[in-house]
Amino acid sequence: MTEPYPFPTSADEFADKRVLVTGGTRGIGAAVVRRFQLAGARVAATARSAPADLVDGAVFIAADIGTAAGADAIVSRLTADWGGLDILVNNAGAAETKPGGFEGLSDADWQVILDLNLMGAVRLDRAFVPRMIERKSGVVIHIGSVAARLPFANSTLAYAAAKAALTTYSKGLAKAVASHGVRVTMISPGFIETTGAHGMIADIVRNTAPAKLRRANRSWTCWAAFRSGGPASRRRSPSWSHSWLPTAAPSSVAPTMCWTAGPSQPSDRQPPPEGR
Repeated sequence: MTEPYPFPTSADEFADKRVLVTGGTRGIGAAVVRRFQLAGARVAATARSAPADLVDGAVFIAADIGTAAGADAIVSRLTADWGGLDILVNNAGAAETKPGGFEGLSDADWQVILDLNLMGAVRLDRAFVPRMIERKSGVVIHIGSVAARLPFANSTLAYAAAKAALTTYSKGLAKAVASHGVRVTMISPGFIETTGAHGMIADIVRNTAPAKLRRANRSWTCWAAFRSGGPASRRRSPSWSHSWLPTAAPSSVAPTMCWTAGPSQPSDRQPPPEGR
């Protein structure tokens, strides 16, 4: 049974907008899919395998965006069915939690993480943004991570580096397309209460020696404190915005993402209460 949505929504806020959310079957992605769907959008979600309970009305596309073939499959399907996108949410991502710390990561491990967390977004942007430029309208949202600024010294370092690269790429893309009516935004959550995040922590604890774990715990405390206990902070430039979100549940993150995808706002506009 689907739980009632905890925040108010308008059924025509995104009426007929074509939205793609990668990694949209669980955690943050599923919450974002639901929020857009409730607001009247046509929403497609991607993942490597079909979910047991996809949001009603959403389109599911089985694809691994960590591969060029997976990205091509998504582009082909949505170009044929919808003719393109109005809003692209590059949400899919994952961290490596192998034992042995950063030195345990091989070149192949690094490439897998970079392909998923950086190149997946690059490939989809490259395919969908040109049509947004032609229409002089469109929104691209990149989901980053606080790890880009506060990385751990373990095997999640590749993930942190990939998200840092995504941040730089996102800002550069925004500068390239802003004059064409396309808005690029980045949202970097803190610790979000998802099954994936809890699994990552369990892997780190299992694979870390006690002495190192005590040091990591001190870093974790600083990391959590950095992003908890206050409203979202934002950086804005004429062409790009970057929101840092505090520790939260996925349903609390989705409204902020939808707010950034809405009509272009003056830089001093504050988000609605549901985005807090």
